[in-house]
Amino acid sequence: MPTSPRMMWTLRARMTQREAEPLGLPHPSEASFRRPDFLGGLPVRLADGGEWVLAGPREVAQGEPALRVAVVALLGEIDEAEEEADQLRGELALAIHLLARNYDLEPADYAGLLAFSPDDPRRADLRESFRALARRHADELGSRAGTCAPTKGRRFPFPPFHQRRTPGEVGRSQEPR
Repeated sequence: MPTSPRMMWTLRARMTQREAEPLGLPHPSEASFRRPDFLGGLPVRLADGGEWVLAGPREVAQGEPALRVAVVALLGEIDEAEEEADQLRGELALAIHLLARNYDLEPADYAGLLAFSPDDPRRADLRESFRALARRHADELGSRAGTCAPTKGRRFPFPPFHQRRTPGEVGRSQEPR
């Protein structure tokens, strides 16, 4: 029986829930993958069914300058995306970057956390969570700079700064205080 969280996660990532339960493989805790310099942030429910914390705008603003630069660059790529598929890839890249900031994960870990079957309804929820997360970061950057990201001429404008989100839109839970 594996004992380390990494070994459990690797085994579980390759199995369905139905295959793992009879073997008694416990679900690894997200806390066991936290980096020592964990920033906190916004909870998002991922494919494993657990809530994982992605660095939010407040945490990025307080984080190291390289993190802020990377987030701004990724938001720029999302904003400049001409196709919806490119926008989705940009939002996924941002989410992975923010996840990597808080957790020590390997490629197989990301596959276990982010992969859904095409017909799984939770896939659309995760996409919307990533879109709302990116929107939240862009809104915060725009408010800090006193300006909004340009959207003129964009096929898929990003972000809709005038759109108000309901509490709990990101990951179906509210931002921790």
